[in-house]
Amino acid sequence: MKIGSNCFSDKTFQSIVDSLKNLGTCEITNLGNQYIYDSHIDEELLPYFEQILDLFTPVSSVKHIHGVEKYSASLYDVLEKWNMFSVSSSDIETILKAICHAKLDENPQIFTENVIIREFLDEKYMNQSGILKKYSWKEFCDDIKYHNRFHSSEVNVEQLTELLKFLNLEIPSNELLLFRARICDAAHYDIGYKDDKDIGAPPENVASAGRINSEGIPCLYLADSDITTFHEVRARVYDHVTLGEFENVVPLNIIDLCHLDSITPFQYEDVELTWFAINIEAIKQIAKEISKPMRRFDKDIDYVPTQYIADYIKNLGYDGIKYKSTINEGGINYAIFDPKKFKCVAKQHINIKNIHFKAENFI
Repeated sequence: MKIGSNCFSDKTFQSIVDSLKNLGTCEITNLGNQYIYDSHIDEELLPYFEQILDLFTPVSSVKHIHGVEKYSASLYDVLEKWNMFSVSSSDIETILKAICHAKLDENPQIFTENVIIREFLDEKYMNQSGILKKYSWKEFCDDIKYHNRFHSSEVNVEQLTELLKFLNLEIPSNELLLFRARICDAAHYDIGYKDDKDIGAPPENVASAGRINSEGIPCLYLADSDITTFHEVRARVYDHVTLGEFENVVPLNIIDLCHLDSITPFQYEDVELTWFAINIEAIKQIAKEISKPMRRFDKDIDYVPTQYIADYIKNLGYDGIKYKSTINEGGINYAIFDPKKFKCVAKQHINIKNIHFKAENFI
């Protein structure tokens, strides 16, 4: 079968297929003039795929073990969530069977039954290697909200620390120009806010709880563009807004969560595949929850799980967190733990003229 590099979203797989320099038509997408991998001839992807398949065990061989159903799923559904492919789970099945035809003959149950990763059933392994140990994100949230607010026993801080090392982004002084907006009240509607402190982080006595900071602990929330920050403050038509431009005055070490929702097994050289397999859901959930916009019906307690993660990041000495804006598609937000590490270098008084909405059915 001829498989185009466009079928893969994993950069390692794409580069392997592209390096073969074989142009042709992909039999999965029917797109022509693609670099293709011929499963009848080429073998470069085989070691990677065999390594992945070796992680999985057919459910029928471990169905007697308690907890199997909780972790069992279709092989193709699991791999679809691992961001290695850009095609559907049914196409993933076709690709796997074409590339790993020897495995298909040796162990057909992996391809036809639900499967499980055995390590999920090993409590000792999960407690040692899982970021959330043996617990789900929901179980962690319930524990930190209602049982152990400051010292959760469901987080493996050593594993979380190791993950953060891969996500560290070093930024030199005066190289990051970001934006922050404040909607003008009646007294400032026509003149805007003149004092830098009025558009910076709120003081301790008025700092409200957010997804990153706890109540009373100031945090400087910034955005990559004026449009992103207008969305983040929920600016409306006819609002007057003071827009500040902020620049970092010191070097920064930022934890970049922007790509955690698309992390792949071979993205980081030193990440062991089994570790990735048991932690991928927790990793993606952390990025998703921190990026969630604050909603009018949220309660302060809803922010406790992400505040716990953010506070641990802060405790390790990192300067802030970079994460996707879910309100402005393509936008990026920053939460800076120490507001003094940025200075306001310019201000503008803005009149919001129009807003563009995008709606879709909620299913």
